[in-house]
Amino acid sequence: MGAALMSRRRCEGDFAPGHHARMKLSELIVQDLVEVPLRAADKWQALSQIARVPQRAGLCDSGMAQTIEQALVARERSMSTGMEHGIAIPHAAVDGLDELIAVLALAPDGIPFDAVDKKPAQILIALIYPRHKKLMHIKTLAEIARMLARADVRRRLLQCEDAASVLAALRDLDQAA
Repeated sequence: MGAALMSRRRCEGDFAPGHHARMKLSELIVQDLVEVPLRAADKWQALSQIARVPQRAGLCDSGMAQTIEQALVARERSMSTGMEHGIAIPHAAVDGLDELIAVLALAPDGIPFDAVDKKPAQILIALIYPRHKKLMHIKTLAEIARMLARADVRRRLLQCEDAASVLAALRDLDQAA
């Protein structure tokens, strides 16, 4: 839990106004917040499972997990977070959080996510952030989208079979960037 909190604080600090450091996915994503494989029939099941990952990692209780799920679902109903190339970046602002929580899930079989290109999502990075810090995380969203736009990044992540290999891949990709 300490590493997860440290990692999120480092990420938030990197995007403080006036700070121009490039985000590193290996600093944003921690092992306890990786879900491999994610198996869900649709995006609603996927969001429900993703919302429970922070609880499983000891970062929140079941009440907060339910709040996170409701926030992710509400955001998704307003506009799909399915992008293109098999990517979805569900995100929501939640009251009662102090720090950003990022969950990375890999769904090798794909999950229908109403994406722009109609492809199922295989790589999902969910960002759950404190409502009072919402604007601070817009750049985080843009940086994640930029990085996942690279075919080599997507290919490497989809080869991973567990959380440890995801983190190793992210470290390698960050060093190569």
